[in-house]
Amino acid sequence: MNGIKSITRKPSPETLNQNMMSLIRKVHGMIDKPDIEKHRQSQDHVGVLLGNVKDVLIRTVEIEDMTGEWVSVNRAHMKKYVILYCHGGGYSTGSRLYARTLTTKLALSTSMDVLCFDYRLAPEHPYPAAMEDAMKAWNYLMLLGYGARDVVVAGDSAGGNMALSLVLKLKEQKRILPRGLVLMSPWTDLTSQGITHRTKAELDPVLDAAYLERMITNYVKGQDGIKAVQMPEAAEIKAAVWEEPPISSADEEQEETPDIAGTVRKTARAQSGDMEPEGAEAYADTGISAGEEASGETKYSVDLKNPMISPIYGSFADFPPTYIQVGENEILLSDSTMLHRKMIKENVSVKIDVFKGMWHVFQMSPLKTAYDAMEKNAEFIYDICR
Repeated sequence: MNGIKSITRKPSPETLNQNMMSLIRKVHGMIDKPDIEKHRQSQDHVGVLLGNVKDVLIRTVEIEDMTGEWVSVNRAHMKKYVILYCHGGGYSTGSRLYARTLTTKLALSTSMDVLCFDYRLAPEHPYPAAMEDAMKAWNYLMLLGYGARDVVVAGDSAGGNMALSLVLKLKEQKRILPRGLVLMSPWTDLTSQGITHRTKAELDPVLDAAYLERMITNYVKGQDGIKAVQMPEAAEIKAAVWEEPPISSADEEQEETPDIAGTVRKTARAQSGDMEPEGAEAYADTGISAGEEASGETKYSVDLKNPMISPIYGSFADFPPTYIQVGENEILLSDSTMLHRKMIKENVSVKIDVFKGMWHVFQMSPLKTAYDAMEKNAEFIYDICR
C-alpha cells in the first residue's frame, strides 16, 4: 500500500524455543494431565506428524503378538548392520509411531535399517512384560539371520533402560552381546537417588518427580495401585552420598560446577553429629543412597534395585561399546553420569556427551542441535561397525 511493504518478522529463537517447550510439556502430559489413553494418542499424532520424513520408508511387521516397523532410507544403504530401537515413555506411554521423531533421524544419519516395536505398556502390563517383549524383538532379528554382532541396540529414556536391561539379560543367559549401545537420556535408576533429581528439578521442562513417580507406580505395580510414594526420611537423606555429575559436554567451554555434594554431606553431619553409615562407600560412585530402607517402610513390593528394573545396579563387565547422550538441564542427568562412571570402572568402552542447555530427549525436536546429536550417534555407530 502506497509503496510500503509489510514486513513479516520471524519469531526469535527464544520464542521458537518456548513454543517447542510448550508442545513437549503437553505431549508428556505435564500441563493438561490427560488420561493415559489420551496421552498415548496425542503422542502418536505428534510422532506421525513430525516423523513424516521424505526419503524414509516405513514397513510394518508382526513380531509374535506385537507390532513393529522397519524404518529405512529410500536409497542405497548398509544392509549388514541393523539398529534395534527401544522407544521411551516411562514404560506407560510411547510407541513406534511416537518414536518416529527419533527413528527417522537415526535411519537418515546412519543409512541403516531401524527396527522399532510396540512392547506392552503399563499399567495394563507391568514389569516384566516390556522386557519379555524386548527379548522377542531380539530373537526376531536372530531368526531373520542377523548375528548378535550385527545389531546395535538403541533407546531413549525408558527405552534406554530397556536397552541396558536387555543386554544384561543376554549376558545373564550367556548369549553373544550386540555390537554396541546408543542411549539417549537413559532412565537407569528407578530409586531416583541421583543428585540431579533435586538440583535440576526446576530446569527440566519435560520431566518432574511427580511424573516419574506415576511412571514407576504403573511399571512395578500395574493397575493394582499402591500407597502414595513417600519422600526419604532424614536418616535416608543423611546416608545419601551424592555427587554433582561432571559436565563432559559436547560443547567446548563449560563452567566449573560447585561442590554441592560436599555441602550436602557436611550439612547432614553437622545436623546429626553422625558419620556416614557403613556401606556408604559402596554407593559413592553412583550417587545412590546407602540407607534406602532406613525409614522402615518400603515404597514398592518389588525391589527397585533389581538390575532388570534399575540397570545401574547391574554389572557391566564385558559390555559392548556404549555411547550416552544427555541434556545438561534434565532431571535424569545423574542417571547418565552415574552410568558413565560405573561403566568406566568396569572397563567398558564408553563415551558420554552432555549437551549444554538441552532437555530430556531433546533429539526429538526439529532443532539443529538434535540433528547434530544424531550425527554424533551415527559417527559412533560407524566407528564400532568398522
